[in-house]
Amino acid sequence: MIRRILSICLLSLFAGSVFATKHTITSTADFAFSPSTLNVVVGDTVIFALANFHNSREVSQSTWDANGNTALAGGWGTTPFGGGQVVIATAGTHYYVCAPHASGGMKGMIAATVQTGNLSVRKQDNPFTAKVINQKLSVIFSNTSVGTVGVFDLLGNKLFSSPSNDDLEISLASFKTGVYFVVLNDQKGRFTQRVFYKKED
Repeated sequence: MIRRILSICLLSLFAGSVFATKHTITSTADFAFSPSTLNVVVGDTVIFALANFHNSREVSQSTWDANGNTALAGGWGTTPFGGGQVVIATAGTHYYVCAPHASGGMKGMIAATVQTGNLSVRKQDNPFTAKVINQKLSVIFSNTSVGTVGVFDLLGNKLFSSPSNDDLEISLASFKTGVYFVVLNDQKGRFTQRVFYKKED
């Protein structure tokens, strides 16, 4: 019994380190991002550790190609000057620039893929459904799940956390209008759903 408990604890520690990885992007003296191209897995966190006169803003590919700085609708927005962090929640290429220095070519890209194998984030395997109904976030599980549910904003800030042993209803009264990510870490892997919340006036 003790051996089994110890095995579960070790597995939990290992799983926590595998499910999400943190990556760091810095700014260089010659007004560039380093690395300028980064490969991540959906659910990973990207930390921007920048000089205090740089920021990052997600843009469309056409804006990126033109060295523009118009924010991508539905993207992560703009991190503060000096840095910030974002959780990469969708697969594909994410293009970003330093808003004040985009015209000079200060830009980078993040290629995000869905992890395969036992830690997949395939939508059809997602063991929960997240919906916003009447200013509340409803999280309904399709089967029993032992783990933790977290709610994150676009910058990767954790706004809510709870054990996932039962369906949840979370008040969004203190949340601002925007996109949020509901993340489940359980014994089967890491699963993410994206929801949009519009605050009522």
